[in-house]
Amino acid sequence: MSEKKWTPGPWELMNGGDVFGPLGGDSGDGVHCDSQDGWQVAEVGYYASFVDGALVELGEGCREANIALIAAAPELYEALEAALKRLQEYAEEDEVSTGYGSGCMSDPQEFIEDVMASGLRVMAKARGEQQ
Repeated sequence: MSEKKWTPGPWELMNGGDVFGPLGGDSGDGVHCDSQDGWQVAEVGYYASFVDGALVELGEGCREANIALIAAAPELYEALEAALKRLQEYAEEDEVSTGYGSGCMSDPQEFIEDVMASGLRVMAKARGEQQ
């Protein structure tokens, strides 16, 4: 996989609309902030756009959904990366055609359930359904 250059997670919501990396965390380019601070990666405010010529503010529900998705981004990436790695391992097994290999994917049903559980968990977080 390619090198990740963004601020490592987990990211969390602070101050009602700011998304920060962990305290004392790496900026993504090797610079660590103080142990009592974290790198701000996003600010989701009450911004407005023109709709039919009138300025309309972003609704609270949309704003909260945007915050949840942004905060879940590192975990979404990690879940997809892990799923792809497991799929690659599964595809490379000698006995894939039988559905039962000799390695870590010896139970196809368990493999499918693990990958799905990981994806469903992080998708729920992105929807703001988990902390």
